[in-house]
Amino acid sequence: MLDNVEKKAGKTPRRVFWELMLIGVVLFIAGIFTLVYPLVTLKFILIILGIVSIISSVGFLMRFLRIKDDAGWASSFVLVLAGLLFIFGIILIIKPDETWNLLIYLVGLWFAAYAVYSIIASVKIKAFSQEMFVVTLVLGLLLLITGVLLILSPSIGITFVGTLIGIALVINGLEFSILAIVDKLNDRQKRE
Repeated sequence: MLDNVEKKAGKTPRRVFWELMLIGVVLFIAGIFTLVYPLVTLKFILIILGIVSIISSVGFLMRFLRIKDDAGWASSFVLVLAGLLFIFGIILIIKPDETWNLLIYLVGLWFAAYAVYSIIASVKIKAFSQEMFVVTLVLGLLLLITGVLLILSPSIGITFVGTLIGIALVINGLEFSILAIVDKLNDRQKRE
């Protein structure tokens, strides 16, 4: 990508500057919006994923229609996949809030289950090393606390994910803007 940018910069430095700056500003604004409204952003992302899932289901259905005569019963897997993707897409579009909550609950349960395993394993580690026992036990307890918090208040997890996306967008926007400025400065330096 950087080579492509450099090639464009050599041909039309002014246009490249504004393209990079526009991308940077849009990403930065999207990041700020995501930081301020993380739940709205995640809801939008789920709706987009729902649309992609439905479009994918149509693609699998078309594939099923093309291969059903040649593949026989094995093609039914493609049909089932198409149906599941369609149902999943509809659920994401109609119930994005509940979908996020379910995903956060599942992550919380996974963390809690793994924490219990980690705590039990730490007892076995105690025989080998007291320090490793303490570290493993503390990490297991922290993981258990995180899992329980996610189960009791899924909005914490949703907000956290939205915040991470917002931070990534802001950083990416700043990178594009800096790249545009550096590119502009390089162009000026070459002309002098």
